Amino acid sequence: MALQGGVMFLDGSQILQELSVVRDDKLRTLFDDAVQVSPTQQAVAAQCQAGALSLLSLIHSPMCGFTLPSELLDRALVAADFPADPTTTMDQALFCSKIWDLWHSIAAVLKDKPLVITRLDGTSIKVLLEDEDDFAMLAENLFTELDVEDTGKISPVTLKAALLQMGLEMGIPVPSATEEAEPLISLILEKHKAVGEIGQAQFAKLLQEILEDLAEHLALHPIAVILDVNVNNGSELKKLLADVELFSKVSDKMFDDFDSSRDGKLSRNELRHALESHGEEWGLPARETNEHVAQLYNDLFSACDGDNSGEIDKKEFQSLLREILQVFAEKLEKNPVFVS
Repeated sequence: MALQGGVMFLDGSQILQELSVVRDDKLRTLFDDAVQVSPTQQAVAAQCQAGALSLLSLIHSPMCGFTLPSELLDRALVAADFPADPTTTMDQALFCSKIWDLWHSIAAVLKDKPLVITRLDGTSIKVLLEDEDDFAMLAENLFTELDVEDTGKISPVTLKAALLQMGLEMGIPVPSATEEAEPLISLILEKHKAVGEIGQAQFAKLLQEILEDLAEHLALHPIAVILDVNVNNGSELKKLLADVELFSKVSDKMFDDFDSSRDGKLSRNELRHALESHGEEWGLPARETNEHVAQLYNDLFSACDGDNSGEIDKKEFQSLLREILQVFAEKLEKNPVFVS
């Protein structure tokens, strides 16, 4: 699922789609480098292949600096029932079977915990440089912020701080997001190294040259970066709804906790408080996330008073809650909520 601004939402569906056309010879190719393969080697091979598959429609060069997070891969390894002993070896048939299982496990883990990935290919930088007025304003603002002593001069070393301040939003790879950023930025800064303090005009000229080189490099060697974004796509809600016993216990407990009058009924105010204060425990996004989510809560609440009595009993509460959360899960699946 592609998003705006060159960003992609990976929920495992991309891997499953590609696996539907993967042939056995692709799996056997992974095995060709060794007659026997250990689980560790297998995990690395599967990680690379899954990364390439999941980004196929986003990045045409297979890996593009992207690797799946280790915690994600670890969860998938456990789910795929991999042998814990790294000295264990496998023949070709078992290897191919385990690779297949691991791919599906990675897809399942991504469904529960999707990734949001952006591709840094120099496009955003080029767009910025093409608008001379916007770039001039950016350079002026950066220089002013870096000239903390207001002398009209700054050290050339602050050019790195300027790049980092521009950050991912402007298409700049930063060390906190990708390990490739530090050596790349250091290499380009060394090429444009200035001697002595520089004024605003020289700063703007150097910054432009640095950004031109950076954009050119990223165009040839794009970098995929996992954004620090939490995604709610309704998967937690669906798990709760699928477990009939757990849902019944959660629903009854919530009803009892908020039945302040102990009359076996919830008023509209008590119900609203229950939904808003415990929604996150059920897998709902926080009401204050954004206006769209707040409206979903309003719609959810207005539908709760099933018989228009102004109050609902425990049985009605559970029935309405299931119906409402099911609708909410479907809405989140179609339009996931992203929280930085």
